[in-house]
Amino acid sequence: MGVDGRTHDAIRSPQVDARLRSASPQADGSTWWDCLLVDLLPSAVSERALRLNELRLRTLLDHISCGVIVHAEDHTIIDANPAACRITGLSLEQLRGRGVVDPYWHLLEEDGSRMPLDRFPVSQVMARGCAVNKLILGIRRSDLSDPVWAQVDAYPLLDE
Repeated sequence: MGVDGRTHDAIRSPQVDARLRSASPQADGSTWWDCLLVDLLPSAVSERALRLNELRLRTLLDHISCGVIVHAEDHTIIDANPAACRITGLSLEQLRGRGVVDPYWHLLEEDGSRMPLDRFPVSQVMARGCAVNKLILGIRRSDLSDPVWAQVDAYPLLDE
């Protein structure tokens, strides 16, 4: 604490945080200061690296020609890239919150028959916890007469 009994910030920078914790007036008129110095550089560097990595990944997803859709555990859509929006014919705002079963679309097996819910890529990933690779499926959109065909890979995103 300073002479006034409060803690004072002496230095604030992205690299160092210095806090004056106490001041002790001396008999000769000088003051001894008790300071706490914290090196913030490692956390500042890792936060910057994380932000840059997120920017690189978002840029990649925004420009890749493959559609990417991210589902929540309840199968609702929580994110999608622009290519997925073009494939589905919906904006990101329209996709978010939609379930896999939706009046706007239904999925087709490679033979053109309607795909049962347990064969949907997200359903298979959720049920088994492993990837689905190279699944050919059609997306029957309500705004098109012909289905949109796609080869789909689906992967679980684990929090580990």
